[in-house]
Amino acid sequence: RLVKPDPAKILQKQPPEGLVWKLPALAILDNIGAGPGAASLQKAKGEIQAHVEKFCALNAIKEVTPPVFIRSAPPTDALYPPAKTAELEPHGGPVTTLSFSPFHRKLLLSGGADGAVKVFDVLQARPLFCLFPPVP
Repeated sequence: RLVKPDPAKILQKQPPEGLVWKLPALAILDNIGAGPGAASLQKAKGEIQAHVEKFCALNAIKEVTPPVFIRSAPPTDALYPPAKTAELEPHGGPVTTLSFSPFHRKLLLSGGADGAVKVFDVLQARPLFCLFPPVP
């Protein structure tokens, strides 16, 4: 069951006089995610709202609909959360292969020119397992 968006809970400030946010556009704004923490999420939504409303004012648009929202081209850094990065224990040479587990999305297998194969939980810097070729 879909819940009707409440403009008072979604919009950061009252829209300018004569501008109306339609419910589908409000739903888009409500479903935008940002970096960690509620403060950055609210800030991103506020930036996007201001951007869309400025676009509407410049183009004499009176209703914010999903097509208008998209045409306004909101800044992508506000639309999408920043990419997560992780530093993992390095190999003794170049990494030649990487593969995520199809069963556990946090497990990464890496193979290096040093002959080592390492299995990482990407949330930890040190490998869970490390296999080395036999020494002759």
